[in-house]
Amino acid sequence: MLASEEGTKRFRRVVLIFSIISAAITMLILSSAEDCENLRLGLWMTFSIHFISFFLLLFHFIGLGFVLKKLGRILGLYYFYLVGAMFWI
Repeated sequence: MLASEEGTKRFRRVVLIFSIISAAITMLILSSAEDCENLRLGLWMTFSIHFISFFLLLFHFIGLGFVLKKLGRILGLYYFYLVGAMFWI
């Protein structure tokens, strides 16, 4: 295995782990924020972004990239949601 391939694989693992950790932290904050409705909505959006990113990275990491290719237009809608969430939050 080339050094660049090993570095790419390590990067994918780190990003995959940190995306699920970020989703878990967001869910912990969400469970403790009981009376702030605006905070809860933003946290749900943040959680959904982390969680969906985790699954997209997981599909790519375990070799199911063809699934992502089949979901082409739906992923385009996800990117619009992602950009809209960044501007809204």
